[in-house]
Amino acid sequence: MSLTPEWRGRIDAWKNTLKGLLYRKIADVKLEGFVTAEQLTVQVAACRLFGPMAVGMRWGMKWEHAWFCG
Repeated sequence: MSLTPEWRGRIDAWKNTLKGLLYRKIADVKLEGFVTAEQLTVQVAACRLFGPMAVGMRWGMKWEHAWFCG
């Protein structure tokens, strides 16, 4: 199937636009944090023990709060 110049231009424009919208890993980010059901102030959370947050760790269940530092 051959495309008209108009459609070829539209497709090329979309391909160029999509390049900027797709995720491309630049580097790993090592985060430490903790998960709690408590509503903490910043001052109280800062006194808690922050541990490594593994890649793929699930958090954000109902009424759950996560605190991070990097």
